[in-house]
Amino acid sequence: MRRRGWIWALIAGVGLALCVPSALAKPRKRKQIKRYHMSMRHVNTKERFDNLWVIRVDPKNKDKQWVGKRARKRLTHFLRDWRTGKTKRIPERLLWYLYLVGQRFDAPIEVISAYRHKERKSSRHKQGRAVDFRVVGVSNREVWNYCKRFDNVGLGLYPSSNFVHMDVRDRSYYWIDDSGPGEEAQYKDGVAQRKQKKRKKRRKRKKKGG
Repeated sequence: MRRRGWIWALIAGVGLALCVPSALAKPRKRKQIKRYHMSMRHVNTKERFDNLWVIRVDPKNKDKQWVGKRARKRLTHFLRDWRTGKTKRIPERLLWYLYLVGQRFDAPIEVISAYRHKERKSSRHKQGRAVDFRVVGVSNREVWNYCKRFDNVGLGLYPSSNFVHMDVRDRSYYWIDDSGPGEEAQYKDGVAQRKQKKRKKRRKRKKKGG
């Protein structure tokens, strides 16, 4: 009887030992932002949306993806000039980049400013091609560094004003501006730039003499 009791105690002990690791294992963190969705907050209008379905996928070809019409309409209104209420069509590439930022950090994007109707014509904000933003719970420098993987963007880090500027353009350029709100620009020197790929020159074919 004593032997049987010892055996059952051993079995129970082994079973408990096997259960302990699974009990102590940390549960997987549930994603805050669903795949193909985006969450945003606007610091000036106080508008917000959570898990807006932004990216549509062709069921026959998963590589074919685009910004849905309803999402584009919602984002166009959300990124309007909050002072005048006027809107501007936002390039799909910029919307894609914002979507990827939200997915990367699994957090809402806080928008400070996007389209600005009364800006100078050369301003990318005036053209609807720029947005000033930050990501909830993430340092602006980390966001700025992550966005450098995007092609053909202008990226400005504004430590004093607490935001990142991103626009779409023909060639990438990065800068850091220490000025505060309403102050003249105070650009830092020596900001590393992305190395541009050299384009191969086409050799001209020699014409055969006749």
